[in-house]
Parts: sequence; C-alpha cells; structure tokens
Amino acid sequence: MKIPFQSILVLSHVVRHGDIKDAADDLCTTISNVNFHLKKIDSQLSEPVLFKLDGKLQVKPKYTELIQSLCNKMAGIENDFSQLTNAKPSINLCADISFNILYLEKKIRSFIQDSNEYQINILAKGLMEGESYSNADIVITYDDSLTMFKHRVALVKERFFFAASKEYLRKSAPITCLADLNGHSFIDGTLRLKGDSYPKIRTDFPDIDGDFVHYDLSYPAIESAKFGNGICYASELLLSQYILSGDLVYLDIGVEERELGRSMYFNDSHYQFADKFSQLFNQSLTALTK
Repeated sequence: MKIPFQSILVLSHVVRHGDIKDAADDLCTTISNVNFHLKKIDSQLSEPVLFKLDGKLQVKPKYTELIQSLCNKMAGIENDFSQLTNAKPSINLCADISFNILYLEKKIRSFIQDSNEYQINILAKGLMEGESYSNADIVITYDDSLTMFKHRVALVKERFFFAASKEYLRKSAPITCLADLNGHSFIDGTLRLKGDSYPKIRTDFPDIDGDFVHYDLSYPAIESAKFGNGICYASELLLSQYILSGDLVYLDIGVEERELGRSMYFNDSHYQFADKFSQLFNQSLTALTK
C-alpha cells in the first residue's frame, strides 16, 4: 500500500480543521482537489477513513492512532519548511581570534545578532595573513592583499601602546621615558607584518633592549601581562577592556603612538553592507580613548 505524500498532507489538514472547505482554504486549493486526495486514501484502505459527527469530520477509531501519528509528522515537516522559508540570510564575518575574543564578542556581537534582517556568524582565524577565506562573506584584517575580495573599506587606524599590570609596575623602577624600558621583560602578541623578521614591537622600537617573549596572538600576550609577567605592546582596541577594568595601565612614556590600519573586505554579494558595517565599527572603534 502506497499513499501519495500530497494525499497525506491533505488528510492532515482535513483532520486539523474537521472541515473540507477550511482545509482547502488553508492549502490554497479547491474542495474538489481535497476530495480527490481523500478518495485516493479511501481507495487504498478499501473504506472511508473519515466520518461526520456533529458537523465535523472525524477519524474512524481504528485509524485514529495511525492518522494522528501521520498528522504530527506532517506538522513537523511543515514547521521545518516554515523556519527554512523565514530564516534570515546568513553572513559569515571573519576576524582573527584575538579580535573576536577581546572585541567582537564583547562589543559587536549583541548588536549584529539582534539584527532583524540577517544572521551574523562570527568566524575566527589564527594568523590572518595568507589564510583561506573561502567561507567568509566579510573579513576584518590588517592584510591589504586579499585579492579574492574586490571591495575594501578602511576602518580606523589603531593606536598601539605599552601597558603593564599595577603589580608589575610596583616591583619595577619608575618608567617615565622610552630609555627606562631597557632591561624589562616584553610580551608581544601583535601580528607580524609582511617582510618583518621581528615582532612589531622590535620593528617599531629597534633600540629597546630587553627579554622578548612573542605569541602569535594578542590575547595570550595581553593575558600574560595582566598576570604581571612583563610589559605588553598592543592595540588600544584590544587593551581597552583591561584598562577599563584596571587589570592593566598604559605607560605614559611620551613616545609617539604607532598606528596600524584595520580594514574590512566584502565579497560581491555582500558589498551592500559596506556602509552599515563600516559605520558601526568606526563609531565603536573611535569611541575608545586613551
């Protein structure tokens, strides 16, 4: 016995409404079409499945359990299709791990996840440069050679600062100028730029002499500085939460602040979001002050 799927769908709506006309209206079809499918089922079972009681169509007791099971399954299938139809367009926003942990998750995620228009999925990368972005619709990075993305929107120049924990500074001699940094322990987690053979701190300040520990990510470097293991050199964007909480303090040593520009890249299908996203990030990034 093989009952067509469409006939089962029609039957489930008739059972739900107890009325052929209401079922036809719900399915956007005709009464004659509903009757056609009901007759198919009756033919397969060699007897009518439904009977009328007090003006409403009911399932015969011998078929109640079977039909109810079918109706529940059909309702589940219809619900799944409804969710699929109403699903928000998905956008994969990709950024490096430290940026995600220290910034996106805390400042941006709640905003974009509450969007009534789009589902934003935040993806993490390790060292951004040279990695594949095949799953990304939007990428935030310092790299300026993402040839697979035709559309680039500059965000802001991020300032880089020296920072340390209060505990570390209490144990050290006063640090009031760049020369006072000599002999200290430095923890670096900034991304190496193209052509750099040293971490960024050594590139920006080649004359500094001390013990250098390098991490490939800013997050563990800043965390290490938080626990008093040395002085870190990082973007104010990533340091901001630590500064606000008092876990780290900026070193006011009168050096010119170094800058590195972060950009946002869009693939063709999502370039229409460029203005919206760049405005959001610029407002949030520029709100960070020393």
